[in-house]
Amino acid sequence: MDTQILKQFLRSGVILENKVVQRTKGGVPQGGVISPIIANMVLDGLEAEIYQSLGRLSSDIKSSVKFIRYADDFIVTGPGLPWVFTDRFIPAITRFLAVRGLEINLDKTTLVRREEGFNFLG
Repeated sequence: MDTQILKQFLRSGVILENKVVQRTKGGVPQGGVISPIIANMVLDGLEAEIYQSLGRLSSDIKSSVKFIRYADDFIVTGPGLPWVFTDRFIPAITRFLAVRGLEINLDKTTLVRREEGFNFLG
């Protein structure tokens, strides 16, 4: 996407209940219809970055890694080897986001065992 168009989206403002346009300096309203589209544009390539971070690890480990993305949320599943997540995935995700002016939210980043389960998207 042309960055000029993206900038226009981010500064387009919102229409209030009284049909008045309220200008914004940047960003999109939470829950706005364009937000998931922009998130998907920004996150394109993250899956490849994660798989590339595996380097020369065994094909068994590589084949067990899965990347699931929905709008601006994503999960990475993999083998029961915590070091793969802390030494490979977290740095790869951090680098990928940094280039885009973003950072990983470590408060929302959790490493869980399969037996524990987790709640994704409510």
